[in-house]
Amino acid sequence: MTCNIAPTEMILRIATAAGLLFGFLFTTIPAFAQQEAVCDSTVSNISIPKAAAGGGVEPALLKIFEADQKDRDELMQGDTFHRELWPAVAQHDAAHRRVVLRMLQKQKVRSANELYLAAFVFQHGQCPEDFRLASTLAQAAIDRGSEKAKWLYAAAVDRYLLMTNQPQKFGTQFRLGSDGKQELAPLDPTTTDAERAKYNVPGLGGR
Repeated sequence: MTCNIAPTEMILRIATAAGLLFGFLFTTIPAFAQQEAVCDSTVSNISIPKAAAGGGVEPALLKIFEADQKDRDELMQGDTFHRELWPAVAQHDAAHRRVVLRMLQKQKVRSANELYLAAFVFQHGQCPEDFRLASTLAQAAIDRGSEKAKWLYAAAVDRYLLMTNQPQKFGTQFRLGSDGKQELAPLDPTTTDAERAKYNVPGLGGR
């Protein structure tokens, strides 16, 4: 059974989620989190099923997404990052990915909204494979008409590149500089603002 989310409600949820990502102090994965990462190679074997009619969302997937966002609310309060909460959040994230992975393996994630929410869950992964799957899911959501998945696709690609020791392409990811302030993580200088605009990423000159 799926539940249809009212467009306004979905937009508000997505806007909140996007705002959390833009405002999150560690837009890339913190070093201490990377050291604790446990990667699941089976995420590389996921195939995207044919599109489903309508824009419904599996209740279980929506519940996971809401739990994911609740964790981010608690982890980042105002300008304060509560590092002491990270172990619990990381455990929750891993459990969420396992559930969504099973849903993907059973081909229960089909609509654009479902693909977008599943991509969000894997965007909060800890391994290159997680981010590659997030980008694949986001691209599938885009192919099915999702406008909001465009920025998420760019962010997932950037995280994958950074986690594989390559410069990011779009410029969605930040790190703490030596002065303690946020700065862009290493960036491929050949990417144009026109390319960024295709994925709803602000141009470098407009930041």
